[in-house]
Amino acid sequence: NSYKSSYFSASTFSYSGYSIIHSLLEEEKVEQIQDLDIYDIVQGEKDFWLGKNAKLDKITTNQKSNFDNWKKTSQKSLLSTGTINEETQKLVDNYFISGNKLIISATSMKSFYECPKKMLFKNILEIYNEKEKAELSSLDTGTVFHKVLELYFNKYKKVEIVDFQSLDEGKEIISDLLTQVVEDYNSNFINKKILETQKAEIHKKLVEFLKGFTQNYAGFKVYETEYSLTKKLEFDDASKNPVLPLDVYITGKIDLVLAKDEDLYIVDYKSKKTPTIKTCLIGKNGEDPSDFQLALYTYLLEKTKESVKVKQSSFISIEDGKETKIYSSGKMDREAFQPVLERVQEMAFDFGKAIIEKNLGLPKMKILGDCNDCSYKKNCRALYAVSGRKKNTGEEK
Repeated sequence: NSYKSSYFSASTFSYSGYSIIHSLLEEEKVEQIQDLDIYDIVQGEKDFWLGKNAKLDKITTNQKSNFDNWKKTSQKSLLSTGTINEETQKLVDNYFISGNKLIISATSMKSFYECPKKMLFKNILEIYNEKEKAELSSLDTGTVFHKVLELYFNKYKKVEIVDFQSLDEGKEIISDLLTQVVEDYNSNFINKKILETQKAEIHKKLVEFLKGFTQNYAGFKVYETEYSLTKKLEFDDASKNPVLPLDVYITGKIDLVLAKDEDLYIVDYKSKKTPTIKTCLIGKNGEDPSDFQLALYTYLLEKTKESVKVKQSSFISIEDGKETKIYSSGKMDREAFQPVLERVQEMAFDFGKAIIEKNLGLPKMKILGDCNDCSYKKNCRALYAVSGRKKNTGEEK
């Protein structure tokens, strides 16, 4: 409005660096500004919701439009129907389909079976998650852990692992590798500074982890590190292989593959807690597993190296060194794990079929994820009456 003064405010700093807009403005300190007696639309709306005013003097076009859209969502005919719009479907296709191949991972499968909407919000639409962006996430430290361990175990590729405690220069090796990784780490300025302040703590955790790990696996050979694999989804029973317009492929990256004698061993690092055995197996009442990672890694590795069997697969925590063996030579061996692997293959096929048939909206299924703790509950609104879903369980009312 050219007939009245305009007022601006800007912050000198933002989380990921310096703001620039303030350099275009001149700072002026005044005792009193006369022109601010005009109606403040934002403050007026705030006061209205706090009950300070009986009515709103004015609302903006956006406020009216948003209210009208919210009102429409109370109509049951507009609730989730299992379909998504054309533009979102294009994003889904671009995310999963490459040429004539449909490629899915354990991560995308887990997201889908926890909650299809969460997978759409996080993986496909990439909705900004303010909570994750406002702090140095475990993803940053986890990436550093993984990279240092990759570089360390590359030194022992095709040779036997040496007990870390017998290496006089072991701590120096980790220190040098950690410095290299932090310097090369691609992140914003503040995250890199925070990582640098945490180097001593990260170094300590890596050293303690390697002491225990190399003691347990001394004599094993490092077969591969950060091993990326992609294989077509095929069942051992060829009659189960249905015909689809696209071939379904499984992809994954295995943190560490060890070898001893003629057997292979899968290791997946976790920064803190490891998944429980229960989540990786079929339940007593036939419940599907909710963690598919090691099952799919087993499939990928055995299909790639057809002459060998995986003897053991396990998660291991870098934080406390705890190892969770999903199957090994004990009670649950590779043969006993076979029904789990077959069921996970079927679930992977169902997931791929849902993508091909454009059925990723919200299928009539129990949501495994906890809606109450979901970062995207404000986008999804599953906890609110307009969505008609029960709190926590995600089941339809």
